[in-house]
Amino acid sequence: MTSGANVHGLSDSTSWATDALATLDTVGGTYLFTLRIWFNQFPLTLGQKKQLRSRIESFRNDEHLGGVNELAWWALMLRG
Repeated sequence: MTSGANVHGLSDSTSWATDALATLDTVGGTYLFTLRIWFNQFPLTLGQKKQLRSRIESFRNDEHLGGVNELAWWALMLRG
């Protein structure tokens, strides 16, 4: 990513995506892979899944982390 404003009006350095992409070969890749696995297994209707996907793909930390939190709780409940 280049520095400056992204399409959502946030500076790249304030977005979770900056860290994920900077470490794509290590923890960033693991993070994105885990999100993809959890999301694909999440039991939602198409409309609900579209809304969750939008939150997860958001460059805004608060929106992204809200979606990730929802997925993480669901994955945790599956293990219980």
